[in-house]
Amino acid sequence: MLGVVLFGLGATVSESARADAETCPSSFSDPVLVKEINGLGDIVLADGRTLRLAAVTVASREARDVAIFNAMLKREVAGRAIVFASVTDEPARYGRLAGLVRLAEDEGSMKPSLQERALSEGVAVGVPETGYLGCMERLLLAERPARVGRRGLWRRLPLDARDADAVRAQIGRFTIVAGRITGVGNGRAVDYLNFGRVWRQDTTLRLTGEARAKLEQTDVTTGTLAGQMVTARGVVFEAGGPAIDIRWVEQLQH
Repeated sequence: MLGVVLFGLGATVSESARADAETCPSSFSDPVLVKEINGLGDIVLADGRTLRLAAVTVASREARDVAIFNAMLKREVAGRAIVFASVTDEPARYGRLAGLVRLAEDEGSMKPSLQERALSEGVAVGVPETGYLGCMERLLLAERPARVGRRGLWRRLPLDARDADAVRAQIGRFTIVAGRITGVGNGRAVDYLNFGRVWRQDTTLRLTGEARAKLEQTDVTTGTLAGQMVTARGVVFEAGGPAIDIRWVEQLQH
């Protein structure tokens, strides 16, 4: 089902995309007609290709939320011409392309992308994704009205990071958690941000060395996050307690 996996964490991209990971794709395709929106929330193009919206997802297990997202896509682009910008021309998982999508008639204008429209309505949330990290600032800005207004998916997000059972229920799925960091553990390769006193039971964020280095470039260290409110997004896994790996600083808001 759409939206329950953090797309792009394991994706393979070109060497040039890796080298330029913090830019946002801006070279758009020629216009192509949208044939339909399939049941997974993918855009089926008239030329036979299938396209998903990069860097956003429906962070919900509810079929109703996926249906609302699909309805938004149908309303906006079904039967219309679109253009898209992608980091690769090669289909990835399930034979789909990924890209930033605009209506062809909006190309070159300041009108929002399809991603930004979905985020502003709260029918999707932003997902840091390989090749699209440079897009996150703009996407999170588009997401803000729905987040602040508690619209759409934000009626249930973020999850309270102190509620380990609620976070654990999302194991294997993408979600967003928020809470106060109660303790920080520093290792050679990984740092740990704990939302509770018992790290083997409570929710934990694990920061890779790369994410830590990027964080320090913003004059923030993991130590300074102790006692701070933090929002994190990623895939939940079990590590004694529920945990989220933070590979990119774009997964953290504080």
